[in-house]
Amino acid sequence: MKLDPLVAGAGAGLLAALLLAPATGDALGRLADARAEQAQLVTAVAEAKRPASALVTPGLAVADALALAVRIRERAKAGGVLVEQAEPLGSDRLALVRLRLSGPEKSVIAMIDALEREAPLVRLQWQLTALPGGGVRLSGEAVAARR
Repeated sequence: MKLDPLVAGAGAGLLAALLLAPATGDALGRLADARAEQAQLVTAVAEAKRPASALVTPGLAVADALALAVRIRERAKAGGVLVEQAEPLGSDRLALVRLRLSGPEKSVIAMIDALEREAPLVRLQWQLTALPGGGVRLSGEAVAARR
């Protein structure tokens, strides 16, 4: 008896499907896992784009880097410190001022101490170097949270 080619092809196809079923099921399971992970990542990115809460309480933040630079200049003038550079920089949430100050050591130290102690909240990263003929030069950066 001779098999019909259609029956033989259908039988071979069923046999191939049975042999490939474990690999296909595994691949579909991995695809479902990858889609679930992608959905979690999309959710995490959407949450990251939400406006975050303030870095500090409102009374301790500055308007922007320019306002911080103005405050530094006012403090320096009141303390007898020369402002050689007060370059406002910054980002969305931080006000940054690159600064260079010079004057008598006590005046410079008192000025940066007052900046860090008083509101708004300002932190400094600085380095002091002695100047010929007396006095010191402070080079560094002041950073504060923006409103």
